Amino acid sequence: MVSPTRKSIGGKRGRLSHGPTHERVTITLPVATLQGARQRAAAAGASSLSAYIAAQLEESERGESYRKYLEERFRDQPMTEEEQRWADSLLGL
Repeated sequence: MVSPTRKSIGGKRGRLSHGPTHERVTITLPVATLQGARQRAAAAGASSLSAYIAAQLEESERGESYRKYLEERFRDQPMTEEEQRWADSLLGL
């Protein structure tokens, strides 16, 4: 990970930048959602809320890619109900 440095961004001096690999964004969340995210980040031992959210988004993207792969793989020969139950049990569904 690139260590953060302070530099001028968009005419504002002193904003924290992580270099070319990261971009700062502002989001608005319901208070309860933010509190829950902070609690889950702390429980997961994340170094920051940003790191926790980034990891969750990456995991979500991997899951979506895997779902697309499975849809393509089983398009011509779908899983049986038994195979589907087995797969769901592995995924905790």
